[in-house]
Amino acid sequence: MVAVADDQEETPNLPTNQRQAEEDRRWEREWISKAEAMTPIMVEAKLIDLTNREFWTVKQLKDARDAETEADIAYRKARLRAYAHADCPKPQRGGATVGERDAWVDAQVVEEWEALRRAETATTSAADYVKLMERVSSKVQTIARLVEQAYSVSGRVDR
Repeated sequence: MVAVADDQEETPNLPTNQRQAEEDRRWEREWISKAEAMTPIMVEAKLIDLTNREFWTVKQLKDARDAETEADIAYRKARLRAYAHADCPKPQRGGATVGERDAWVDAQVVEEWEALRRAETATTSAADYVKLMERVSSKVQTIARLVEQAYSVSGRVDR
């Protein structure tokens, strides 16, 4: 568990995904605020932590994509049911227009559409987070090489 600053509270009653998001935000603040000299051991610990986080973020992205697919399927099925419903206006000359029919169908499937939009947003956010973790990991690997070189040049063996 990441340490929490004195001015922040723990959030134990949040659902798991919100709790994880809070922990990630704390982790990012901690990561950004710690500008310190690192030994090879510290760099290795950071890399292990990042590797674990990358696995978690990729799993979250997979789950988000699965949820998006399910939401899309539900939305499409709901639209088909709405078009086939007996109350659906049938476009005809002098009667309902195609626009009126489509508006009626859209009104019938608004909940499924909302679920789909939320799932799409979650997928995009998860993909952004995976990219962030990859960038941070790349930077830590660069730091690892620099630290290793500095220790080699100085003759220190601090492992």
